[in-house]
Amino acid sequence: MIAILYKTIGPWWRLGGMTLFERNLRYLDTVNVESAVIIYPKGEIIPALDIPRPLDLYFRLREIEFSGDDPLRILPEIALENNRELFLFNANLLLDIRVLETLGNQMPPCFMYESSEDEISSWRMGLVRAKDMTVNINTLKGIARLSLDDVSFYAPELRGEATPFCTLIESKQGLVSGWKVLIQKAQKRQGDLIEKYVHPKIQNWIVRKICNTPVTPNQISLFAIIFAVIAAILFYQGNLFFAYFLAFSATLLDGVDGKLARTKLMTSKVGELEHIFDYFYENSWYLALAANMAQTHDSVAWIVGLSITTCDTCDKIVSALFKKVKGKTLDEMGGFDRIFRLIGGRRSIYLHILLMSFIINLPFSGMIATLVWAGITVVIHTGRAAYHLLYH
Repeated sequence: MIAILYKTIGPWWRLGGMTLFERNLRYLDTVNVESAVIIYPKGEIIPALDIPRPLDLYFRLREIEFSGDDPLRILPEIALENNRELFLFNANLLLDIRVLETLGNQMPPCFMYESSEDEISSWRMGLVRAKDMTVNINTLKGIARLSLDDVSFYAPELRGEATPFCTLIESKQGLVSGWKVLIQKAQKRQGDLIEKYVHPKIQNWIVRKICNTPVTPNQISLFAIIFAVIAAILFYQGNLFFAYFLAFSATLLDGVDGKLARTKLMTSKVGELEHIFDYFYENSWYLALAANMAQTHDSVAWIVGLSITTCDTCDKIVSALFKKVKGKTLDEMGGFDRIFRLIGGRRSIYLHILLMSFIINLPFSGMIATLVWAGITVVIHTGRAAYHLLYH
């Protein structure tokens, strides 16, 4: 399959650390489009690619006088093999890859609209063959059409649902709206109250500030690990408030690197292994705090710390096995599971239980409370997993 990206007179809009032109090329590369023809007005300069990662997709450039009122008019000017399928869309289209995949599964000719109520001429993407090049605005009425309602809302990389989008960016105001769409698409399904109501605004601000810089997601991940390790050392030394601050910062950056990677299309195998690092440094906090409490309060703190890590490990094993068997996370199975996800035992919840205990100067009691909630969480998750496996 090939693609034709056309560009009308005006800017090559940039959004999320690259031009929309480059973003669309990388999406096409992801769905194994072999080559692309870039059609643009005479005299304009093609922008350079921003992301230092090669494209397997080959593209060639064509300067054509083009008004933009009917993009289908440019098709007859391009010599292509008669039966080859091709995507046709504006280079300044802010595109969801799920839209591309959905349209690619149809029989050409077929056109994608934002809404089923849109006028026939308001299509956003087309899937045609070279032999369909006589298609124009006047003949679109009898041709198959899809809308965003026909696109799956489930986004595998987010492990949850996200509204699909296919929006043409034509102005600076459009860029503002486009950023909101893009950052929402980069937002993974939140795990708890802290991740849902506190983290996103801070993370989105950071991502927007660094999106147009050379900073990479892996560099952010490295900072998160450094902060987490220093936090463990400080927990051991008894510098509890500074330790909490760095641990909280590590959890915050743990979301920033993923958002930045999805926004700049820089996801990697290293990022997929990130949860392994998360597991070890999270549990190092509880063990380091236990070591400190064993010296300053009661030697039983070691048992408490080890019990917290045991509960956390058991909970992760239950969740991982359930997902492997059912193909979806336990949190997605029902209303109770979605609600409990907001308050269930996780690192952000544990950190804030501990913070409350630091404030009232009862850190050992905070460890006990953390253990109790970790135990309740693993019992509830194990029970719910058994219920869903038996009855669903």
